[in-house]
This record gives sequence, C-alpha cells and structure tokens, in this order.
Amino acid sequence: MRSPALALGARLLGLIALVATTGCPAYHVQQSSLVPALSLPPPPSSRGVADFYVADSTVTFLMPPELAPNENAGLFIPRTQLEGAFAGRPSEWVSLRLLWLDALPQGALAAAPTRLPSPDMHAWGIGGGIVVGTPERHGPLSYHVAVDVLPVSVPSRVRVACVQNCEGAPPPRETLQRDTVPLMSLMTTLGWAVSPTVRLTASAAVKNHPTNIESFRSLTPRGEVYSGPLNVIVGLGGEFRLGSWCSLVPQLQIPVTAEPVRYGMIFGLGVRATLERPAAPR
Repeated sequence: MRSPALALGARLLGLIALVATTGCPAYHVQQSSLVPALSLPPPPSSRGVADFYVADSTVTFLMPPELAPNENAGLFIPRTQLEGAFAGRPSEWVSLRLLWLDALPQGALAAAPTRLPSPDMHAWGIGGGIVVGTPERHGPLSYHVAVDVLPVSVPSRVRVACVQNCEGAPPPRETLQRDTVPLMSLMTTLGWAVSPTVRLTASAAVKNHPTNIESFRSLTPRGEVYSGPLNVIVGLGGEFRLGSWCSLVPQLQIPVTAEPVRYGMIFGLGVRATLERPAAPR
C-alpha cells in the first residue's frame, strides 16, 4: 500500500522535474472523499449450513471521528454504514462468504474542516472471504480466523485549476469521480457459549483505511484515493438467539490505531438468520 505522504513527496519531485523540462501544464487539485468507517468485519459463525448477516456497523460513534495530527486528507466518514455477509459452509470447519458494504452519504461526518463539501454519493463494495474455525457445537469455546477482501468504490468531489503552463489547459472546474480500492482485513474471534442461546465474543482485526490527499499539485487533472494504512481494531460482542433461526448480534468496536482518522468506540448492531443443519437420523 502506498503511503499518501510518500506518494505526495514522489508526486511533487516528479512534477517539478517534468514541468521544468517539458513545460507541461501543472494543476492544483483539491478533493474530498467519502470513505468507509473503520469497523470490524462481519462476525463469523460456524453454526448451521449457511447464514445471512446484515448490520448497521456505525449505529453510534461515542466520539466523532477526527483527522489524526499531521494528516493531509479530506475525508468524510459515513454516519450510517450498512454491511452484510452471506456464508455457506462446505464443512463445519470452513465458511466461504460473500460480503457487501454500503456507506450512506446522508449525515456524513467531516473528519476535519475541508475546503470541499462531501461528494454526496454512496461508497459501496462487494467482495468475498474465507473463515476457518472450530465448530460451535463441539464445546463452549470456539475460535475463528477470517480473511476478507472487499473492492470498494469510493466517491470524491474534485476541484482542479491549472497553475503553471496553462496555455490550452481546461478552465477551473469541479467534478465528481470514483476510485476503486481494496478493503482488506484479517480477523480472529474467540467465542464462549455461556448458554444455549447466548454466545459472547472477543475479536481483534487488522484492516486498511482508505484515504486521499486533500490538496496537492499534479500533472493530471484528477484526484486520487489510496488503499491507505493498516489499522488495528478490537471488539467485544455477542450473539443472542431469538428463536431457532434468528439472532441479534451487538458489537462494541474499539479502533486502537489512528491512521489517518482517530475514532472513539463505535457501536454496531446486526441480525443473523441461520439455516440449521438437518437433524442426524436416529
């Protein structure tokens, strides 16, 4: 993953050299982007032959997200981020899952005062993952490892103005654009079944945080979004069965690192529908 700071430095050096030797137009680019909030991936399960999970992973921010010190990014964080997963289990030990994410633009929070408003478009993605773990029916303790990759379409509002060698260059303008970046995560989850209907979980994950550079010079009149740095998230949650097939899944998420955005605790709430395994013949 490219660091935005390193990318900006390399861009400026290349820009200076190229403009000096060729007289190409140079542009001042400003941008704001709606990027997914730093949330835990959908919690895994090994109960049943398949399940469908849907959640609002950002029901409540206990502290408004804010840009970390020394970061030059124009980011908006979704106030409502819907996530889901459909998992099928070819065996009790392995789950294959289809993931989706929809970050809504309504009420998006600016991580820092920005020169541009929010792009006012959804960030969304569809991807896949694999979960390996101990079957929950083998005892009160269970352990899962999940690896997920989710290509995400990130919207940006971009303002471009030529600042050097501008003869024949387009006039200043503001446009909307999209960039696709990978959202990758590795998560481990420890579960403890305290009763047949209640299972408590503790999770830890490493996940990248998409980002941009809010203001820079470029030979290309467009913005860029980067896959961003890796962050560490821990979480506490549970699964409370409401019936034979439906369960409620609350989750308290705690981002430990802050690159490029500093978060407080984030509360998420999901619902899982499970297709149980057929009863073994007697």
